[in-house]
Amino acid sequence: MDLIEDVVPAVSCLVVVLALPLNLVAIYILCACIKRKSSTTVLMINLAVADVLFVCCLFFIIPYYFKGNVWVFGLFLCHFIYTIFFTTTYVSILSVMALSVDRYFAILYPIKSKVWRNKVWGCMASAITWVMAFIHVVPMNATKMMNINTDHNTSEASSCCDNFAPDDLEFIARLRLVLCITLYVFPLFVTSYCYASIMKVLLSNNVLNMGQEKKTRAIRLIIITMLIYLFCFGCYNATHVIGYVNHLNLWWRPLSLVFNTLNCMLDPLIYYFASTTCQEVLKEYFTKRTQSSNGNEATLAT
Repeated sequence: MDLIEDVVPAVSCLVVVLALPLNLVAIYILCACIKRKSSTTVLMINLAVADVLFVCCLFFIIPYYFKGNVWVFGLFLCHFIYTIFFTTTYVSILSVMALSVDRYFAILYPIKSKVWRNKVWGCMASAITWVMAFIHVVPMNATKMMNINTDHNTSEASSCCDNFAPDDLEFIARLRLVLCITLYVFPLFVTSYCYASIMKVLLSNNVLNMGQEKKTRAIRLIIITMLIYLFCFGCYNATHVIGYVNHLNLWWRPLSLVFNTLNCMLDPLIYYFASTTCQEVLKEYFTKRTQSSNGNEATLAT
């Protein structure tokens, strides 16, 4: 328990400090600096919004673990915060899958897909990610999510989404298995197929109108995306399967969520490698900062 109380809040605080400004900057660049928004841009905005909402949930979850799994925000917020928390987790997974499908058609069928790869398709795909994630997560609210925490010597120390009654635990275990299969394993297969097909084309040198720089950027995007899927989301979703097989609410599940939260810091790398505008805006910003710094040093030297 001490490990959870120390590690989870510490990493979550780091994620809040880094991921929140990174994703807010990404939203600003994607919304304000890109005039003609393609489906790719809309999907990246959707992913960034999901990450911001996820980080906002950490403002409630961090104190919870600091206090040794004692929830002090009431029953409504217990249900609301964790519904948003898990919904945004799976929206991120589905958004990354949608981006892989979008990239698949953009690279393998650039002319045919140009007709429908627009803002409308991006908005529709984004809406579907939210609907799919929400309808799979919301059934957990049928259980008693707040229960007395037996680790504390008081009847008022309630946990949230950690300790379940036997009947509720059986329902939650089945629900988590469904979440793992439909919202993690299936998207993982789709994403793997799309990016494997893209890699095959990129490495075969059969891509028209794509220079070496663009190819390198596309390959980096693929590597980062697959690392996010396997490293950030894999560990947490594995607990769903293990918990279902063993009929347990695993004590180390919160530790697996640490990897989940790191996703919010890595997603901005997707925006950077997928959008030339993001690269240009950031390069221009840092160039101006460097010139300004050099100018100030020259002034002080005279």
